[in-house]
Amino acid sequence: AIAAGLAEHIDLLRPVPGLTSRAGLGPAWCRYQDGPWPVPHDTIFDFRATPHGFGWLDRFARETANRLIELAGACETVVGHADWYCGNLRFDGDRLVAAFDWDLVAGPEALIVGLTAAAYAGGGATGADSRARPTPRRSWSTTTPSERAGSTARSSRSPPRRSPGCST
Repeated sequence: AIAAGLAEHIDLLRPVPGLTSRAGLGPAWCRYQDGPWPVPHDTIFDFRATPHGFGWLDRFARETANRLIELAGACETVVGHADWYCGNLRFDGDRLVAAFDWDLVAGPEALIVGLTAAAYAGGGATGADSRARPTPRRSWSTTTPSERAGSTARSSRSPPRRSPGCST
């Protein structure tokens, strides 16, 4: 329900005139264009000072930011919810019925999907239970990236899709 709802959300916003320019780069946690660690929206999230032994994380973040920049040049820009996780979603059983706290971001669809996937990488504040397989109320913390990709595709009840206008 989460993945299918996100795909539907993006599709509903796609035809809205001028929305990509109004959404812009999104909240602080979405910004990677000037480096992997944006100016934090809260000082407790300031990752610009790297502790000894964690330089690999900065390298990984820089590589990821560079790949997103390349994607942005090759793919259609779409608008989506930058904070699509269980705390901002409401369900009737397994059916998504509402989304709250619309922090919008414009970018390649892969960016928006990645922001959502990151919210489920370790459980925590997602509103999810980390002891079982991923569902609208459970965490991604016990799954591998390939399992997450498969689960996301299955939960949308369709094969994985490429964003229209993406040549990579």
